[in-house]
Amino acid sequence: MEKITNLKDLLIEQIRELYNAEKQQQHALPKLKEKAEARELKLAIQYHLAETADHITRLEKVFQQLEVASFGEESEAMQKLIKEGYDLVERSSDPEVLDASIIAAMQYMEHFEMAGYGTACTYANELGLREIAEQLHFTLDEEKKIDEKLTEMAIAKINQKAKSPVIV
Repeated sequence: MEKITNLKDLLIEQIRELYNAEKQQQHALPKLKEKAEARELKLAIQYHLAETADHITRLEKVFQQLEVASFGEESEAMQKLIKEGYDLVERSSDPEVLDASIIAAMQYMEHFEMAGYGTACTYANELGLREIAEQLHFTLDEEKKIDEKLTEMAIAKINQKAKSPVIV
């Protein structure tokens, strides 16, 4: 583990954390999509899976711009969020409740990423790394949009169904 001695080191560490978190999410999303019942939720997960691949590519470009390697510690935070999400999903027996659980699991992950991208973007701006800040901000906006879409989906339909699930 490298010492962090300045804001640029902290930025690099944050970006490595995000990179690892995106990679973990890339493996987690297909499992959630497979369990989802609502077609619109499956489509949202598929769309975000494609975005996640773009996020990874964008972060790889940031590493190149910073002239540093992408390796870093595994994101224990994302690992735990995914585990908690899977546990929640596994305990949801009704399809309508299951979809609400999947949305909750995804939003745990999205909120972690939004915090990380927001922080990294601030650091990049402070360091005068405008192009990197713009790339990070673009991804932050995408993370916010999927979070909003999930919230809208939950409020418009999925949570209502989960209130009175059909017991099979």
